[in-house]
Amino acid sequence: MLAAFIGVVVGGITNFAINRNFVFQDKSASGKQALKYFVVWLLNLSLNLSGIYFLKEVIELDPTWAKVIVSVVVGSLVSFVAQKKFVFN
Repeated sequence: MLAAFIGVVVGGITNFAINRNFVFQDKSASGKQALKYFVVWLLNLSLNLSGIYFLKEVIELDPTWAKVIVSVVVGSLVSFVAQKKFVFN
């Protein structure tokens, strides 16, 4: 769980920089944009950790597969859409 948390923190910082500069090409340096991203990041963190916990502890799935499955689902269905529609609109 600690490794998942650290991965989400480092990934969040990297993701913000890449999405802001290259994907959505929104270089406005507003505090509002950073706050919106932080809200989406907290949602992402919560969904990742709870999803991994559920698949690992309740379903008893291998931790590596749990991380992969949750990361793909949360990243593509929640994080990208939220950033496109809410943060970098």
